Amino acid sequence: MASVGKREWTSPSGEKRSGYEVRYKEGGKHRSKTFRLKKDADTFRRKVEAELADRTHIPESEAHTVAQVCEMFVRHTEDRVSDGRIGKARQHDIKTAVDRHIKPRLGTIKIKDLTWQSVERFYADCRKAGLGPRTLKKYADILRIIEDYAFKRDLTKQRVVVAANSELRGIPRGKVRTFTVTEIEALLSAVETRHHRGKHHGHLLTKCFVHLAAFCGLRFSEIRGLTWGCIDFEKRLLLIRHSLSRWDELKGPKTRAGVRDVPMPAHVAALLLEWRERFKVANERDLVLILPSGRSVAPSEFHAGYWKPLLTRAGLWEKGQDAHHFHALRHFAASCFVDMGMSLPRVAATLGHSTFDMTLQVYAHEIRGGDRQHDVVDVMSGRLLPPPTFTHDVRNSSKPLISNG
Repeated sequence: MASVGKREWTSPSGEKRSGYEVRYKEGGKHRSKTFRLKKDADTFRRKVEAELADRTHIPESEAHTVAQVCEMFVRHTEDRVSDGRIGKARQHDIKTAVDRHIKPRLGTIKIKDLTWQSVERFYADCRKAGLGPRTLKKYADILRIIEDYAFKRDLTKQRVVVAANSELRGIPRGKVRTFTVTEIEALLSAVETRHHRGKHHGHLLTKCFVHLAAFCGLRFSEIRGLTWGCIDFEKRLLLIRHSLSRWDELKGPKTRAGVRDVPMPAHVAALLLEWRERFKVANERDLVLILPSGRSVAPSEFHAGYWKPLLTRAGLWEKGQDAHHFHALRHFAASCFVDMGMSLPRVAATLGHSTFDMTLQVYAHEIRGGDRQHDVVDVMSGRLLPPPTFTHDVRNSSKPLISNG
């Protein structure tokens, strides 16, 4: 237990002073803290007693601020980058969240004193600063990881961010503008015509990127990270084992499900064989789709120099408009897989998802409208039930089929 007693002392300058000292024992050590006002001492005493009872007490002399813990965590992520546990892109996201938002808003608070209310204020301040829901959720998750880092090192005895983050559940994923069948047909027609500054290399490079995304469902980073050793032309398989980050790091997929074998249509295999015959460049990483110099195509370079000109030629984009993201091709592929009758578990495996619920929520958009749903339910009922006896059109009938009488 803790106690409060009045204390008097003489300062180095000879001035008589007094205060109220809170004394308590923690971990075999006698500790104390002095306050000018008794009410402050009593408040601290009650807090200490509650923390000692809950085994959550951390002495003030050993407490770290959120800013100090953030600096420790950033150094920790730098070590993880150096030994390959995380990529530079992830480390960049963490440092951005720490420097721009977490430290400026929470940095002076002792991490042991972080409360649900202070985390909620952090969210509110970020929203006022213009952060979108998905970005806020990402930064909130980084804050949770930082608190978890501190918890494992006994810098805090609580995990309040987890509770606060529960308020952010249900934030929908940002929707990617998808292609219609007509738009895809226009895009594929445009990519057939050599137009990239008259260069065969740029034309075939763009064509390979588009077809690998639209017909195989590969991510942009997976296409950039494709190596010759991971193409099985005999079995027509793409062995997805790498991705190339925007920092030009060749690394493994983010999850175990990302390691997969993806079937490729015959025309995609033919495209890659043509690329190999005409434009293969020897390079240390054995990358497939690279520039004549041996350098990989940077994401910004591809989108500005290859993708947007293609959209323009297809009549799908004009300057000043929002352009389709390249990732929309992967959405289209996923929806086509479902529409063509591929089982959901197989679609998920092809896309590199661990479960097919994400596939349904994010990628399985309608391709042919609602008529296909009527086809399915009509076939199912036709197999199990005799044909209906009514002759009028139930879709245009205003009368209910079941009477309330």
